[in-house]
Amino acid sequence: MKKIKLLFGFLSLMILYACPMAPGSRYYKPVDIEATYFNQSKRCILPDDVKNAENKVDKKTLLNWTGVIKNVTTSEENDSINLKILIEHKYWDFIEDFSIQNEKIFLSENGEGKFYLISKYPISSKQKLDSLSNNYKIDDFIICYGFLKNNNLNIPEINAQFSRTIPYKFYSTKIMKYDAKKDENGSTVCNEKNSYELTNFKSLKIPTAGQNK
Repeated sequence: MKKIKLLFGFLSLMILYACPMAPGSRYYKPVDIEATYFNQSKRCILPDDVKNAENKVDKKTLLNWTGVIKNVTTSEENDSINLKILIEHKYWDFIEDFSIQNEKIFLSENGEGKFYLISKYPISSKQKLDSLSNNYKIDDFIICYGFLKNNNLNIPEINAQFSRTIPYKFYSTKIMKYDAKKDENGSTVCNEKNSYELTNFKSLKIPTAGQNK
């Protein structure tokens, strides 16, 4: 995929669930500006695939990782500023569920450890970057699109191309539990949607009205 330069490297959007919908579920529908990244990303290459010394991931492959924001830092380096977001990876079936509960996304409580989403900006953007970084709130869910920066790190790093954040109240890790299926070599198994096959499903609780935390 040809690298698309966005203002400040990537854009963060929040899902708006204010409009009422009939009960039901649907496969994840990215917003218009996100759709190109979603359609061209490889969702079945996950953090453990990157950490596996046997797997050499092409740094031109657009990755799509999901997780929960744990820390946000900025640092100056020569004539640039780095925005570094620490994320705890969580499996997601890419289904949105619209029913009596506030949460529309049922993440698995399982995942593949932490990773960093990194973006670099010119030093002249410092003031705007400070404002932008405030949009990334601890414990919000984040959908990341980026290219692998380094192989075989304990905490993988990806260079951000785009990201979308979902407020804490709209997801839960307490409703379902599942894993990504791996083959005999430990690599993630892909499905027809270019995402990962799921396995070891377990229902943790039946959603009730309001928050399910």
